[in-house]
Parts: sequence; C-alpha cells; structure tokens
Amino acid sequence: MKKTLILLFAALIIVLACKKTNNESKPATLKVTLVSPNDGSTVTRTEVTQFSWTASSSNSTAPMGYKIQIVEIKGDQSPDNALHTNKPIFEKDSGNWVGANPSINYPFSARHPAFTAKAKYAWQVTARQEGVAAEAASAASTFTASE
Repeated sequence: MKKTLILLFAALIIVLACKKTNNESKPATLKVTLVSPNDGSTVTRTEVTQFSWTASSSNSTAPMGYKIQIVEIKGDQSPDNALHTNKPIFEKDSGNWVGANPSINYPFSARHPAFTAKAKYAWQVTARQEGVAAEAASAASTFTASE
C-alpha cells in the first residue's frame, strides 16, 4: 500500500512538472498588420500621410514598441529587397506604445521632405514586446507618390 501511494505521488509530480514545462515553453506571439495606406495605393505627395497598423500579442499585458521604416523602391526591386538594402527615407522607433491604434504621420519639412513625384515606396512596421524574445515584422506594403 505504501509503495502504491509513493508511486502515485511520484506520477503526480511528474505530470505537474511536465504541465509546467509545457506552459513555460509557449512564448508570446506577436503579429503586425499594415492598415493605411493600402498596398499599391497612391498618396498625395504634398500632404501629410498617415501610416497606421494593428498589432496583436498573446501577452496582452505588456506594452509594445514599434519601428516604422519607409524606403524608396529603385528600379525593379521587390519591396522586401528595398527594405533590406536601401537607406530609409524615414525611420522612427516609438519606444513603448500606449494606446490601441498605433499610427504615425509622415511629416514633410526640411528634415522630412515630401515624397518624390511618381516614386514608388515600401513601408514596414516591426513590433517588439517586453518578455518576448523575437520581434515581428509586418509584410511589406507599397505606395506611389502623386505628381
């Protein structure tokens, strides 16, 4: 009887240890989706353009940080290739974001000029979250500046 109780107790400890290990091995997941401007759209190059996105995480308690990057696509480059090789015309790291609707306006000024007429651009947002080892990048999206 004593051996049976010891075996049952040992089995219970093993089951609980496995359950705890399985729960700890599931990292939080991040996902970023670009909202505006729509992929392939045309933006008015002389007006402020709002870039917006949504992000979700399986850990809803920690704030997220975002980095937005806009690059010009040169020649027949793919948007992904342009984002990885071209110098950004605009890049901003938000730090930790507070709020449900992340967005940023692309300001044109001496420091951030208007988009070049008829040029094609790619943009992407990368999210990160405290306690999550990996970052999540959105799919690349493109837009063209008006004349």
